[in-house]
Amino acid sequence: AAGIISFMFLAASSAWGHALSGLKSSGNPSDWIFDSDDAKVCKIQNDNYINTVVEKCESTFVGAYGGGNVSVLFGFLNCFLFGVNVYYLYKETRFFNSNQGNLQNSP
Repeated sequence: AAGIISFMFLAASSAWGHALSGLKSSGNPSDWIFDSDDAKVCKIQNDNYINTVVEKCESTFVGAYGGGNVSVLFGFLNCFLFGVNVYYLYKETRFFNSNQGNLQNSP
């Protein structure tokens, strides 16, 4: 059961890291506002903007993702620490110690 929970920590951290990567690329206006076929806000045709209301297109702020990066890092750190704790807990149980012989009678 603890191994499954540890795997779930890993899967959740990986999913959050992948989602944050997608959020970064979709939140960067330079990636989609000029190049996308769906967003024709800043499309230029014959040196004029297709949307006549637009006079100038430039992205001014990409965003700060430091907190998100730190949360992904803490997620993987939490996964690692939980896995190590489960391993050391397993080493203290009778399941691990039953594989070793009786050490009291050894020469």
